Amino acid sequence: MQFITLRPVTKSDKPRPGTYPFTSGIYPEMYRKRLWTMRQYAGFGSAEESNKRYHYLLERGKQVIVGVNRFEAEEPDAASLQAIDPLAVKAQLRRLRRVKAERSDKDIHRVLESLKIAAQINDNLLPPILDAVRVYATVGEISDALREVFGEYKSK
Repeated sequence: MQFITLRPVTKSDKPRPGTYPFTSGIYPEMYRKRLWTMRQYAGFGSAEESNKRYHYLLERGKQVIVGVNRFEAEEPDAASLQAIDPLAVKAQLRRLRRVKAERSDKDIHRVLESLKIAAQINDNLLPPILDAVRVYATVGEISDALREVFGEYKSK
């Protein structure tokens, strides 16, 4: 049996990952530039000490959380952008009353019952929802029908 001597494919001055002095990782400058990662300090000491170290690094900008302590958005919060015009609300409510007056209550009742039955037997809900939309059932009416079957999430 004859053995072949393998030559290194690349030549590098840097030590290979996992060899002394343990300064080389899978990313350049990994253990020299960014000294602490969650994995590195989470296992040392108690949970309180790890949490203290994490917040210490966070406050000094050594631990980056995008959008919290670096690269924060300069635009105002999306929730503060929208102001609903009271006149638009009144106009929408008028349209809703008109649609409800012109539609067939018998059809609404029929499709919502069909939706509840589909929900109870775990059937595909898309066809009965589309039927409900076609006879002008509102999103609220469709949601109420599903809520009757599935209930409502309550946080603990």
